Amino acid sequence: MFTYIELCSSPVEETCVQLDTRTDYLPAMKAECNRFRQMLSDIYTNRPMGEFVVKTHNHDFGAYCEVAWRCMEDDEDSVSFGYWVQNNLPRYWDDTSLRDWTAYKENIANLRNDIDGLFIRFKQIFESDTDEKICVWRVQDYGDEIGLKSKFCKICMENNPLIKGECVICQRVS
Repeated sequence: MFTYIELCSSPVEETCVQLDTRTDYLPAMKAECNRFRQMLSDIYTNRPMGEFVVKTHNHDFGAYCEVAWRCMEDDEDSVSFGYWVQNNLPRYWDDTSLRDWTAYKENIANLRNDIDGLFIRFKQIFESDTDEKICVWRVQDYGDEIGLKSKFCKICMENNPLIKGECVICQRVS
């Protein structure tokens, strides 16, 4: 069975054809949606199975059209792609930079591996017999190495707000 993930009728920062009960707006709206559908087909590369389609919906004041991603509802990769597109739509008509789904998934997988490595490192440090403060600095250095910039309390190792340098959880000056 198909699922549809509604996207938009034009780039998000552009004006689009509006419903108008006084004019025959629908041909212009369909043309705009077809142009946007083609744009999305051109800029999103390495797509999973599915397609960009133009859907027409009824409204109290007439019909309207929008572009949607149509895919099989049990195809997790394709559904995820549709939501990724929904959150990464081009802003303007001239925004034709390519968006590679495979590269995005690889970046997410690498980030997950880095985060998993960070948590394994946290566990190793806390299970060791070394001085806690030295360990905390080692963990923070490792976090900086993989690009995670966090302000941990140096005492309780929680990502807590500090008020005048004092952790709101352990109440110690960090």
